[in-house]
Amino acid sequence: MADYEALILGLKVVTEMGVTRHAHLELTPTQELYYVTSPWPFSIWDLDFMGVINPPSSEGHKFILVATKYYTKWVEAISLKIAI
Repeated sequence: MADYEALILGLKVVTEMGVTRHAHLELTPTQELYYVTSPWPFSIWDLDFMGVINPPSSEGHKFILVATKYYTKWVEAISLKIAI
């Protein structure tokens, strides 16, 4: 019981001194926020073309075309015999 009383007394002293448990957090942005310039921000795709893959696949495909949707991170990939 004496331990709890000492703890409560210590908390009262610290509170009276103005010491807080958590640091002050700045909740405002550090710089001005800008709007997204795309009219359809959720329909942006990224296309990556990779090749020449060596050795080629059993069907003779040497290239890979990868499409990634930015918002959902959905990935589609196809293999190609010739570069487009």
